[in-house]
Amino acid sequence: ISDDLNNYLKPTVKIKASSDIEKLEMINTSDNNWTTILKNISANEIITMDCKNEILTSSIEDRLILNDFNMHFMRFVSGINKIQVNTDISLEISFVYPRKVGFV
Repeated sequence: ISDDLNNYLKPTVKIKASSDIEKLEMINTSDNNWTTILKNISANEIITMDCKNEILTSSIEDRLILNDFNMHFMRFVSGINKIQVNTDISLEISFVYPRKVGFV
């Protein structure tokens, strides 16, 4: 039996840059500085990161985005997470929080 409350929470993340970004770093200081790096992001490009299924997509057709990714999908530990971002971006994070269900 597993307990999802003790596992990493793996969100869906949408990233949009208002200008070109050479290197984006998102650091979860609550998880031993787990760092997600994306490079060569174009202005108005939207990157969608499905962390649970480890799928990364770009709004730019035919972009080989995995070539510019360190393969560290974002993840959250149980409790409060602090994320540091090194540049100005629009960041949308969504997830389903695990809950225990039981019968009496």
